[in-house]
Amino acid sequence: MNDPYLVLLHEMATFLAQWAYRYRSTATCGVLNITGLGRSLCCLYNSRSYADQPTLRDNELAQLRAAMRADKISEIAFASYRPAGSTDASYIMLAGLAGDGQWMVRQMKRILATASYTTAA
Repeated sequence: MNDPYLVLLHEMATFLAQWAYRYRSTATCGVLNITGLGRSLCCLYNSRSYADQPTLRDNELAQLRAAMRADKISEIAFASYRPAGSTDASYIMLAGLAGDGQWMVRQMKRILATASYTTAA
């Protein structure tokens, strides 16, 4: 990764993954709209606990990425954060989107609604 812009976005995603983990008691999953970096970015964060279903997070991410590919939406950066000794983790996905990111919100709600994970967000 030699593009300084992509390096910056990856570093930002890494910082945001730590932020999402630290503040997960406030909101465990959501979408942020990030502006001022040359274009509008959609930031999906998820810090739900998947301790009882360790493969579900990966399954949800795979569904989201497939939906993004189908709609020709590019994943720009991805980072996860898991403190040493913890089974919980958080992740951040940055995608370039026009508009306010509502597509990502709808997709994640659809995926979470069809997943076997039933704990409220």
